[in-house]
Amino acid sequence: NGIRFRRGQLHMIAGQPGSGKSLLSLDYAVHAGVSCLYFSADSDEDTVFNRVGAMKMGMEVNAVEELRETPGVGMLEDELGSLTNVRFVYDSAPTLDVITDEIDAWFEVYGEFPALIVVDNLINVVCETTDNEWQGLRHLVSAFQEIGRDTGSAMLVLHHTSEGEGKPTECQPRKALMGKVAQVPEVILTIALDPVAARFKVAAVKNRSGKADATGGTFAELGVDLAKMHLFEQQYVTQNVTQAVDQYWS
Repeated sequence: NGIRFRRGQLHMIAGQPGSGKSLLSLDYAVHAGVSCLYFSADSDEDTVFNRVGAMKMGMEVNAVEELRETPGVGMLEDELGSLTNVRFVYDSAPTLDVITDEIDAWFEVYGEFPALIVVDNLINVVCETTDNEWQGLRHLVSAFQEIGRDTGSAMLVLHHTSEGEGKPTECQPRKALMGKVAQVPEVILTIALDPVAARFKVAAVKNRSGKADATGGTFAELGVDLAKMHLFEQQYVTQNVTQAVDQYWS
């Protein structure tokens, strides 16, 4: 669909609470194979450990959590030890100074900035320049765009859409973003999760270098296994269903 995360640009993934924002950003960070600094303000270390373990080992999140209490935890630690491209920061209310200090520390250690910087999510970041929530959000978004341009990193920020705008199983329009922050990012994706149908929808409501539909009505659709924190292409699902039916009747 022409959706790209480009270095030096600001991208936003937005959706209602529980829509899978962290699922998509974690999946991308783990599988993109590029250096990534991930600010996990919305989820604690244990939660991320279990989710990433499920992604890497193809297990259910609950099974990973149980595995951590057994001698098999060594196998899990070995698997996660191979994830050398991602580093997590778990400050639950970081300021811009904290974020820039961590980015500078990365440069000091590796001699270059990370290819990808993820902020999960925008409302957890503390803006010290104003007490007005909406002004603060706009200030932060502009600051993240500047960080992306200064570092050459692809900035990916997670954000909320209004819960009163449309069905939770449908991608929200661009106007549903909280805080009127749509002017700054080069790419804005709104997402929606249908857990019953096991479908995950991604709509480009803003895309300066490709196709976009501000209404959210045009979207890509993925399959999702929530228990395993796994996203996959719909064609794969269709093929497997067809194979299963063929095997049944044969």
